Amino acid sequence: MSTSLKDFSQISKALTELCFDINILYVERDSHIKDEVTRSLKRYFRDFDFVSTGDEALFKLTSRRYDILVINLKTLKIDACEFIVKIRKLNRRQRIIVTAAQCTFQETFDLINMGINGYILKPFPMRSLLSQLSRVSKQTYEDKMLLQYVDELEHEASELRKNQKPTKQVAPVVTIEEKIIANDLFFDDDVFFDMDDGNVDLEHLHVSDDNKITASELFEQGWFDPYAAEDIIDSSKALIEILDVYEFLSSEYLDEVIKRIQIFSTNLITSAEFGNLAGTLIEFNLALQKLSAKFDSNDESNALFKQFIDAVIADLISWTNEVLINKSANDVHYLDASLLSSIIMINSMIENK
Repeated sequence: MSTSLKDFSQISKALTELCFDINILYVERDSHIKDEVTRSLKRYFRDFDFVSTGDEALFKLTSRRYDILVINLKTLKIDACEFIVKIRKLNRRQRIIVTAAQCTFQETFDLINMGINGYILKPFPMRSLLSQLSRVSKQTYEDKMLLQYVDELEHEASELRKNQKPTKQVAPVVTIEEKIIANDLFFDDDVFFDMDDGNVDLEHLHVSDDNKITASELFEQGWFDPYAAEDIIDSSKALIEILDVYEFLSSEYLDEVIKRIQIFSTNLITSAEFGNLAGTLIEFNLALQKLSAKFDSNDESNALFKQFIDAVIADLISWTNEVLINKSANDVHYLDASLLSSIIMINSMIENK
């Protein structure tokens, strides 16, 4: 499809706004094409490099990270999919645009399944290349901004915890058991929910029936990185092993859970669709870290904490199966509200510990 002058004007504007901090590695051996691409790129990108072969690209990527890799398939000595596997081992989030003079349907299908971010048939006008770079740069920019925002939130939370002054207890501490007896909590499927705290936040996270996103739609529309999904599935399998191995609450158990939950949140945050869930898991990990810092093997409440955390882990394992593996969930956000309840509850438990 050709790019109109109006479309190109919008592309040019987007490139100017987004690409100042985006770097590119371009793999091309044709000197004429290199010259033409250089003239176009230097208008928008301040940081781009050229290499002539796939081997040179692999070597370059071992010493430096590039936001976008553009590669002419003719420069490869090995199968394109095999090359992309090697690239993903160096950086599983590497954004890749492929150029090719000719490609069979099967080759194209295989490349798409490998998760390439763009495909351009040669010969192509510079507008086509810049259009692809504009789209992929926008994705890269949004990911960087989202990760920067999460880092800032974590830093602010850390500063607040460091500067928080202990306050005098003005009311008697109410234990979890006492709250259960007083009917302030109800117990369902091994998970405690506080009936008085956080109801507004829970309602905020509910998604209306008209706006629900199914698991199958999520992947059909390409709204979630398949490599991020693989990492989460691996962590889910590790959590299953943790449940089997650790019978009692221990520092080792908490360390393993924290490590796996961090992988969940780090991969979920790459998709704006799961920003709420990722943020909630980050808060859950902070709560677990507080629990780990206070851990006492002789504490009588350890069994209660273990039961509670195991229930949250079971929910995450079930969510992974329904959303990422079987893709059977009718609403990919069904876990958000209950997980927020868990955060409220575990923080309350730790404060009363």
